[in-house]
This record gives sequence, C-alpha cells and structure tokens, in this order.
Amino acid sequence: MYGAGVDWMFWSFIAAGSGVLALAARQRGAATAARSTRLGMTPRPDLTEVPSELQGTALWALTEGGTERGVVGGVLSLAAHDVEITCFDLEDHRRLRFEWAWLDVATPFRLHTPLTIVACRIPRALPHLLIKRAGPGDTIAPRAAEHALRAGPVGAPVLVDAIALGAAAHVARALTEFKDMAEAAPKTLGREALAITLPADWRAWGPPAATDDDRRLASALIGDGALAPEHELVIETLGPLILAYVASSGPLAGAPLDEVVDAAIAVCERALAKTPVLGPRGVVD
Repeated sequence: MYGAGVDWMFWSFIAAGSGVLALAARQRGAATAARSTRLGMTPRPDLTEVPSELQGTALWALTEGGTERGVVGGVLSLAAHDVEITCFDLEDHRRLRFEWAWLDVATPFRLHTPLTIVACRIPRALPHLLIKRAGPGDTIAPRAAEHALRAGPVGAPVLVDAIALGAAAHVARALTEFKDMAEAAPKTLGREALAITLPADWRAWGPPAATDDDRRLASALIGDGALAPEHELVIETLGPLILAYVASSGPLAGAPLDEVVDAAIAVCERALAKTPVLGPRGVVD
C-alpha cells in the first residue's frame, strides 16, 4: 500500500508539473505572437541573426549568455542600409544557481532579469562602448525575489523554475539567500568611466585605451540624453552590434517596448552617420 501511495503521489506531481510547463509555453507563444504583430516582425527560433559579438558584451558576461525567449526579428532600411533588428527576452543563467552578479566597473550596476533586449546589426565596426542612464540597477543589493524564501512567497517562481529546468538538487540553497558576485568587465571594456561630458544621469565606458574618436562617438550616440526618457536605458556597441535594453524593467510590452525599439533605431542612425563605412575591403571614408 505504501508503495502504491508513493507511485500515485509521484505521478500526480509529474502531471501537475507538466501542466504548469505547458501553460507557460502557451503563454510565451501568445506573448511572442503579440510582440511580432506590434513590431511588424516575424517570430524566430533563435538568435542566429544577432552578431556573434554578443558573446563579448557586458550583457553576456552578467547573464552568462542567458536563455532567450520570445524572439522576433526583421529588417529596417536606414540611411540606405539594411539593418537587422532582433528583439527578445533574456533570462540570467545565474538565477538557476540562486546567484546574481554586478558589473565591476567604476560606479557598478546590475541587471534585473528577465529583461527585453533589442539587438541591431549595422555595417560598421564600432568600438566597445557601454552607456547607461542612472536607475535602480545602480543599487548593488538583492531584489525582493532574491531574498530567502522563508521571508515570503516572492521567491517561489525561482524555485519552480529551478525544478522545471532540472536544478532540483540546488533547491535547498533558495532557503537561504541568493549569492552575489562581482563580474569583471570584458577585456575590450575599460573599468573606468570615459572622461566625457554627458547629459545628466548618464555615464559611459569604452575601450581600455579609448581614443578621442571613441569618446566623441559615445557622446554622439546619446545626443541630448532624451532616448527612452522614462527608462534606465543601457546602450552597448561592439563591432556591427548595437544593443539597447532597460536594466531594471523586466520584460517589455506595449508602449515601453516601442520606446526602447525607437531608442535602438535612433542609436543606429547616429552610428551610421558618425562612423566610416565598412566596405568589402575594409573601412571606407
């Protein structure tokens, strides 16, 4: 009798877990379809169209590559160039180990994931620049969901994710508190902020041996600082890649998503105007 009872409980747990995962998949599918319709883009299975330079960004380092969801993309014509735009949500891999990281630069910051990323590919070779507006991500402290589960139910979604993704062996760690750690900046990014004048609440980092051209480009990309003014916007460039995301917003939809996409497009336009053309034989003035 005991064995039969255990079998019944086991299969009940499996059935309930499968139902939760199926519901989550349907919800994600509906959200992706809504995003695709709103932005005039098409759903995509992965990040194939995003430049591989993504792996060298601060975003990649902070999330350990992360897990992408809700990927949509399309092509926009800007300044006689076709610009590939991909929009997706990104979940931090560290979350499965009940960890979070902050970027170890002068005036450090962290990300609140999941978050929505807008990634653009332009025909330019841009320096590694990281430009950020001040906001909640500058507070290097646990979020509500990263405190001990015993403090309240807010940590429960993290626990469910860990079980669903095969991390049940680590569940006990969630009964204490998430572990935080410093993540070094990529080697292509200097630790100290660039010595430039930016609009209020903005700061920027560039290559370890940043040139005057790098500093001028960082200033030009932000302009008057009015990009997505209600959000803790982050802009990152590397090679042909331009990223735009909000450090502390969570997944975006509706008008906030439109604002970040518009900001990414504006940065692309400025980068195309302020940097040399990258031709088939290299840089062309």
